[in-house]
Amino acid sequence: MYINEKICKQFYSACLEPSFVIGEQTVAGPCPVMPDGRFMVCHWAGQAVLGVGIVLVVLSLLHLAFKNDGMKLGLDLAVIANAVLLLMIPNRLIHLCMKNHMQCHTVMEPFVLVMGVLMIAAALGDFFCRRRVVKKEAAHGS
Repeated sequence: MYINEKICKQFYSACLEPSFVIGEQTVAGPCPVMPDGRFMVCHWAGQAVLGVGIVLVVLSLLHLAFKNDGMKLGLDLAVIANAVLLLMIPNRLIHLCMKNHMQCHTVMEPFVLVMGVLMIAAALGDFFCRRRVVKKEAAHGS
């Protein structure tokens, strides 16, 4: 694997998950609090998405910290599993607001879907590249 590929993959790993959490908390979050102080149903979907997003940030930091390719393979699988969970939260595991024109339907749900798919694609790409390297190292006995 070339050094540019390694830097590129670590860049994606270090940028996708934190940008997801920051985006979900700033511009792509659920509907705001109602004037009487109550939360809409989508608030809880936003909280669940935030929790899974924080787990993904921790996994990406661990991915950057470890040098062992076998450990990174396991972390890639964990990112894939958590990103699939992330895709399932809005409007599948936790319902969103009833009206389709609300912010949770028009902003949060598409943002979560796009970022989740990007995280899965980046983790899959890293997984298969590392798996090939690990298999070559095992075949050569080093």
